[in-house]
Amino acid sequence: SNIRLWVSFSVALFFVFANINLPVWPKVSHYCIFIFLTGMILAKFIPSKLIKIAFISLFALNISYARPEFFLTYLALLILWFIALFFKDFRDSKSILISLLLIGFGIGIQFVMGNPLFNFQGDRSALAFAQHFMFNYFQWNHIDQDWWITWMTYYQDLFGNVTSIKDAYQTNETLFHLHFLTNFQNYFVQALQLFSDAMLPENIIKIPQIGRVIILALGGIIMILVSTDRKFISTVVNGFKNNTLSILVLFLMIAPTLASCFVIYPRTHYMIFHYILLVYIVDIMFFSKPINSKIYDRYTFIFSGIILSVVLLLMPSTKDYHHFDLWRKETSQANLETIKKLRAYNFTEPIHLLENEGGMNIFLGKNYSWIRGFAKDTTWIAYLEKEQVDIIYVTPSLVKYPTLKQDSTWNDFEAHPEKYGYEKVQTGNFSPYLLIHQHLLNNKP
Repeated sequence: SNIRLWVSFSVALFFVFANINLPVWPKVSHYCIFIFLTGMILAKFIPSKLIKIAFISLFALNISYARPEFFLTYLALLILWFIALFFKDFRDSKSILISLLLIGFGIGIQFVMGNPLFNFQGDRSALAFAQHFMFNYFQWNHIDQDWWITWMTYYQDLFGNVTSIKDAYQTNETLFHLHFLTNFQNYFVQALQLFSDAMLPENIIKIPQIGRVIILALGGIIMILVSTDRKFISTVVNGFKNNTLSILVLFLMIAPTLASCFVIYPRTHYMIFHYILLVYIVDIMFFSKPINSKIYDRYTFIFSGIILSVVLLLMPSTKDYHHFDLWRKETSQANLETIKKLRAYNFTEPIHLLENEGGMNIFLGKNYSWIRGFAKDTTWIAYLEKEQVDIIYVTPSLVKYPTLKQDSTWNDFEAHPEKYGYEKVQTGNFSPYLLIHQHLLNNKP
């Protein structure tokens, strides 16, 4: 994109170690970014804008099978292609024919694989809204429960049995507006933290957020003050002119996730898309190469070497990052350490593992099956017997679940698990622990 190569190199390198990248969960967003940017890079070698747009639409269709909201990006690109037909400079018979073939290929894919927006979980966006609305609601009302598994009863009391975001808005406009404003505020608070870290990663540079913001703001001001000559301005204008289509296409990619941030919640795996566009625009503004300048110069190698050396010397460990922990108050990698502990036991018999974390059995082998603690429909002791529970993973999401807190048999069990044949096993220096039935431990050598 005619941006100085040492800057492009540095931006890419810093992004690897940024908090908006490495610990982000779920990772499906990374797949979408990789695929879509690959399509944009390849499209740089296509001279016809009509063919470019049709070509990139195939990549938008691809990622919409990973995240259905990107089907809106795909539709927007088809509309953009149709608008481009009205400009004589873009309209020639060869470009129209090739682009129509590409668009037809995309439609053919949908006949084979189904439509990604309407053929799968139609209520996905409504469910995401409901759960994340309850996250805000629990914060507003200081409800000490895990919203992702206890949200449904509260939500039905507030919105009834609505099945879409539109119905939720019409049912309770006041709460919807409060939710939107809360997300709007949280978005900019998180953007300041995440985007400044992505440009100057704290795990490498070791500068707190306020310092990063000041450095970036002063750097921008200085660049503007010292770069007001006509040559610099023409370079920036030319940079935007040459990349107008790329900027527009990137905006169409991020638009669905931007809407999701305000309507659902500003999750980091949405905001990672927005950083791509932001850093692209910033680099075009301040680091575009002058017209007819060399691809490489001495600064390319000198600055790239300095940046790489700094990163290699200060490279952080994955242990330096705060990874996803189900929004617990206690920061730890309890789930990971517990999985390691259970793997070390190397149980081969069928194991019924009860927990409220979301299906840890998938990391433990086919002999493990998940018993959902939140599905308890009788007393605690009776539920253990009915499900023949071998191992219990005791975490805040289990202990704080309403039906368990109100169960008197649980209180006695928690205080004296050995009476019921379970032995407490601590897996690390954190509050979650295991209760393993003694018949499993007795069979171990």
